Amino acid sequence: MPHSIRYDTETQTVEVTNQGTVTVAEFKEIYSEALQLAAKNGSCLILSNHRATTLTLSMAELYYLHKSFEEVARSLGLDPQRIRRALIPSDQPEAFRFFETVSENRSNSNVKVFQDVDEAKRWLARK
Repeated sequence: MPHSIRYDTETQTVEVTNQGTVTVAEFKEIYSEALQLAAKNGSCLILSNHRATTLTLSMAELYYLHKSFEEVARSLGLDPQRIRRALIPSDQPEAFRFFETVSENRSNSNVKVFQDVDEAKRWLARK
C-alpha cells in the first residue's frame, strides 16, 4: 500500500496520495498520519487522491470509517467538524460517494468527492 502524505505550505493543505490495494486497517493508518500532520501544522484541509487505489472495503467498513476518522481527529485535539476533506476517487466512485453520503448524514458536510483535482483544491480553499 504505497502512499505519500505531504503538507503544502502555500495552500495549507495536507495532501494524501494512495496507490494499490488499500484495506480498512491501512486507511486508518494513512488517515492517522494525515491527521497528525494536519495537527502539527494547524491545518483543517485534506486533499486525498485515490485515483490509483483499489478499495477492498465493504459498505459496512466504509460506513464506520467516518467514525474512526473522527475519533482519531479528536484524539489529536482536532475538531472533525472543521476538517474539510476533498476526495478524488478511483475507478470505484460509488464507494466514495457512499462515504460522502454517510458523512453528510452524520452532520458533516465537509466531505466532498471530486473528479477534478483543481476543482477539489478550489473547494478546499473556500472559507
